Amino acid sequence: MVVVVLGLAFVVVGLGVATYSGVVTSRAARGRLIPLWRIPDGYRAPAATRILQLVAVLSVGLGSVLCFQEWGTYVILMLPGVFLPPFVVAALHNRATKRGE
Repeated sequence: MVVVVLGLAFVVVGLGVATYSGVVTSRAARGRLIPLWRIPDGYRAPAATRILQLVAVLSVGLGSVLCFQEWGTYVILMLPGVFLPPFVVAALHNRATKRGE
């Protein structure tokens, strides 16, 4: 039971770090739109965003491995969820930027 709680704590921390990486990207973009699907030539995400995403992926991965011991293979489906929070933050940023124009 302790392993599952620890695993879920890692997953929650990883999702929080992933959300914060989206906030960092949004702050760096200021009044510009953030590309969601295709990355245009010349666009570079801030280095802090890439580092935060790496920390988030490792944290959610470790949490999934810890939960895997108790719940089985379905826990692997948590891994792609780490990319959803930054996407949502970028989409909200783009929506707010378009409304502000």
